[in-house]
Amino acid sequence: MKILIVEDEYAARAMIEFFLEPYGKIDSAANGSEAVNFIKKSYEINEPYNLVCIDIRLPDMDGHEVLVELKRMESDSGIPHSERTITFMTTALEDPKNVARAFYNLCDEYLSKPVRKNELDELIVRYKLV
Repeated sequence: MKILIVEDEYAARAMIEFFLEPYGKIDSAANGSEAVNFIKKSYEINEPYNLVCIDIRLPDMDGHEVLVELKRMESDSGIPHSERTITFMTTALEDPKNVARAFYNLCDEYLSKPVRKNELDELIVRYKLV
């Protein structure tokens, strides 16, 4: 499985990487524009990510914008719904506005920080990523 973690806080990024490391190859981005570049490159080489975990509060472009850009790239590439990237928002923001916006923009899951390993493991299985 190919995974992208988008998180500006080093400790949170390292923890999610540690939890997901057994599942596949991980790339990490510390800001939104870096994440979009990783995603663009993955489409250029025809190896899109299977899972992208995105924090909302990011420098330069927030996680909602990253999610919208990812979904736009999927649409532009003609990727069928069944093959789209699974996206988890991983954030401390639990307000209804951010939750609704994330699901409106087609995220699959909304995880509150701190992210727990057992929760990630269950979602990996539920979304048939292993």
